[in-house]
Formats: sequence, structure tokens, C-alpha cells
Amino acid sequence: MKQLAVLLLIFCLGSASADYPIEIIPLKHQTVEQMLPMLRPFVSDGGTVTGMNGQLIIKASPENMKQLRRIVDKFDRTPRQLRIAVQQGDTGSSFKRGVGVNGTVPIGDHGSVSIGRPDEDGLNVHIQNRSRTWRTDADRYVRATEGMPAFIQTGYSVPVNTGYTDAWGRYRWERSYHDVTSGFYVTPWVNGDRVTLEISPFRGQLTNRPGTFRVQQVNTRVTGKLGEWISIGGADVEGQGGREGISGYGTTINSSRQPVSVRVELLP
Repeated sequence: MKQLAVLLLIFCLGSASADYPIEIIPLKHQTVEQMLPMLRPFVSDGGTVTGMNGQLIIKASPENMKQLRRIVDKFDRTPRQLRIAVQQGDTGSSFKRGVGVNGTVPIGDHGSVSIGRPDEDGLNVHIQNRSRTWRTDADRYVRATEGMPAFIQTGYSVPVNTGYTDAWGRYRWERSYHDVTSGFYVTPWVNGDRVTLEISPFRGQLTNRPGTFRVQQVNTRVTGKLGEWISIGGADVEGQGGREGISGYGTTINSSRQPVSVRVELLP
């Protein structure tokens, strides 16, 4: 049945295109679906390339046939094994400065003025000057086959409480679980000492506010050298706030940088 289908396909090709010779090329390592996108841009006018059942069926001029065969010989090889690592970092700083006044000041024999949150007579002045820096790096890696998609995911589930009012007007709490995960999808191709990646890393983090999460995701296609870190994106976040009032003033400055890099190494 398979041979009959191939013969019918050859007959259709012969009747629909120029009078060029037809060759059937069995593939050794790659699939027809992987090879066709590589070959089609190089087929000359009047030629065709298709395939089925692990075989390419090419109709082209003799010169073009030689060119297409060289492409097949180059890419129809044993897929190489790779180690792909994704590094997702988080570097940030926080700076707070402020002055606050608390206390009670007597006025006359029976009056007083309170400022802030007084806990004793008299005025207390508080000066705040605090800074904090942090850095975290998360490396995730997976063993992959050249030309084949790979996926890795790590994380945990955290409880999330949600309040709602039922049909009788009673307020109730309901607990569910939210997955906080990080990982990446990737498909690699190697050409010499260069590697091309279609990659989508993602990252989930808890925040200091209960029930809220920070999510980061990048979708891109990049090219770089084997064994070297390739920067593929990230996020820089800066924020500034302040307060002023009779009891004092304060300023807050926050900054955060979250770069994403990837490295691919050939395995023996």
C-alpha cells in the first residue's frame, strides 16, 4: 500500500511540473517534516520536493538536484545531544529615609496637642536611614536532542484563601492552591560552533503581599556560540515613593533587575 502511494505521488509530480528527472532519497536520521522546510527555499523553478514514509521525492534539474543532495547529506545526520541551561537572576536594592515625630505637648493647664502615635509625654524624634540589597540566581538545565523540543518545570503549590458571600449572606473562606513554577521550553539547532534556539523561559515568584505572585516570561529566537552565555532578555523595575505630614516625612526608592541568559553545550 505504501509503495502504491509513492508511485501515485510520483505520477502526480511528473504530470504537474517540468520534464525533470525524479529521485527518491531515503532519510537515515531526520524526518520528512524536518527536512522539507530546509529544502523548499532552494528548489528552482519547475522543480518540486515532497516526501512520505521516510523518503524524499525530488523533481529538479540535474544542477539543482546536486545542490539539494548536498543539503540532505549535510543535515540528514545523527542528532547531537545537548545540555541547555537557563539562568534567571534577580538583583535589587531598597533604600528608605525618613524622619518621624511622636508625642504629646501640653498647652496651658488643661490642653495638649498629640502628634503621630503618642505613647508618653514629650516629643520623640525617630530618624530612619535603611538600605538593603539582594541577589539570587536560579539555574535550570535539561538534556535535549538537536531539533527536538524539550521542556523542564520546577516549583511548588501554595495555598490561597478567597473570601465570598454565600446564598444566605454568610461570609465564607475557600482555600485553593496556586502553582508557582519556573522553567523553559526550547528547541535547539546546531550549525558548526553556532546554535539557534527557539526558547520560552518562564518564572513565577511569591511576593511580600499574601495571595499575589510575580510572573516573568520571554518568547524569542536567538543565535549564539556553543558554550557561551547568551543574554535573551529580562526586566528592569524602578519605583520611588514618599510621604509628608505633620508627624514627619519619608522617601522610598526600590530597584530590581531580572536578567535571563541561556547556554548550550555539546554532550559527548
